[in-house]
Amino acid sequence: MSVAAQSKISVTDYLQGELTSNAKHEYVNGKVFAMSKRAHNIISMNLAGIFHAHLRGNSCRAFGADMKVRLQTATNDCFFIRIYT
Repeated sequence: MSVAAQSKISVTDYLQGELTSNAKHEYVNGKVFAMSKRAHNIISMNLAGIFHAHLRGNSCRAFGADMKVRLQTATNDCFFIRIYT
């Protein structure tokens, strides 16, 4: 999935494109950014380590597998990291 520098796409179009994409992408307010495998792995491992340490002794769990996370605020709509099924 590729996006022209200035164009924006809908969340629906982004999610549809991710179903057939071989690459990982992040979605930030209508713009799609390809992620490199190396950068993705570094980010994933750092976050998993932070979450695991923070949640130790809690009933919540941190997972290291790729999962899509949506962060929605009043001004932002972002998806990070692709789900593998």
